Amino acid sequence: HFGPDGLVAVSGTDEEDGDQVKIWRWATNEVIAELSLSGSEVISFDASGSRIAVDSDDTTVWDVRTGRLLATLPSSQERPYDIAFSPDGSRLAEMDPDGTVRLFDAGSGEEVLVLDGHDEGGQIAFSPDGSMLATVGGGMARIWALDIDDLLEIARENVTRSLTDEECRQYIHTEACSSP
Repeated sequence: HFGPDGLVAVSGTDEEDGDQVKIWRWATNEVIAELSLSGSEVISFDASGSRIAVDSDDTTVWDVRTGRLLATLPSSQERPYDIAFSPDGSRLAEMDPDGTVRLFDAGSGEEVLVLDGHDEGGQIAFSPDGSMLATVGGGMARIWALDIDDLLEIARENVTRSLTDEECRQYIHTEACSSP
């Protein structure tokens, strides 16, 4: 998996050290970090290359330079199919095998949003500005607006009545909507 600034991360088994993820700067063949993680296959760098998210029993976020564990995202079931940092690095999205997409605060590891819309897992990607998330799973692609103002505007354009507070909690993930 390529990251910015010539970084590469590869998972594998070393006869001496066992299962691990090695991160190195390929141009100089300098090993930056070695993380002891079992069977990791899904890896994502943040845009700065300073952090890496790795699937394991719980998805973990690591400091690339020091190899220090920064956050653990609680597992919902099995290892994720895909992981992606938002362009600014503030959020981390995870696509679970059942098609559920979970969005986390990348710094604290707190789950901030759950999106249900696929029957099975697939791939995820943030838009370049981080305001939308594209997901693919079960033969279907979806585009999710993540900004509350964008969500409210979409609702105003497509609903001919005011949303109830329950609809705002369920679909827009806010306690109440202001009247259109």
